[in-house]
Amino acid sequence: FDFDFDGDLYFDGKNLNGSGLLSSSNYFIESSHYYFTYESIMSADANFNFCYLGNRDNIDLIGLGVTVEHDLLSDSVNLFQNNNNWILPAINYSLDFESVVIDLNSFQLKFNNIDLINEGELIVDKYNKSFYYNALSAVYSLSESELCIDGVFPLSFKKFWLQPANNSFCVLKSGLFPLFKNATIIKKRRILKDKLLNSRDVEIKKSLKLSIIND
Repeated sequence: FDFDFDGDLYFDGKNLNGSGLLSSSNYFIESSHYYFTYESIMSADANFNFCYLGNRDNIDLIGLGVTVEHDLLSDSVNLFQNNNNWILPAINYSLDFESVVIDLNSFQLKFNNIDLINEGELIVDKYNKSFYYNALSAVYSLSESELCIDGVFPLSFKKFWLQPANNSFCVLKSGLFPLFKNATIIKKRRILKDKLLNSRDVEIKKSLKLSIIND
């Protein structure tokens, strides 16, 4: 790895510390708290930007106020959330998960919570209003600009819940929902009177209304 550093460095008698702007071929960090060893770079309360192709005008991931742990002997960078959501600018998505692992071999971003049974929240801003939903994990392919979600909880619309087949789906490169094939639609009614429609192909309109293709 090659790095550039613009800032202040100081040695506390045991460790090398610093503050400023650190950049590599794929990411740049602005932080007041760095800790350097021969094998790792760590930073706290950092503004982190990742650029898959190294172009700072085309940012793939934004993390604000995060903790960064880069083991230089591995092929991954570990990020930990503070109070802000992760942002995927290319598809207008933000994600509320506790951690992201950047795989520098496959160039994938892997979103999870520390306790894997706890769901995270995803927010898409490609419709007439922001739409929120929950899932256990998500993987974003940087080379394909494709976000795939697993362990999806039912998507809540005005009159219906929609459960994707196999509790998973991949978002289109545009950031829009795909055509949900073989999905289950649950019509919201009074308790114990919900109506299920199974094996439906469903399209989500810009208005966030459902259109059943094979009704």
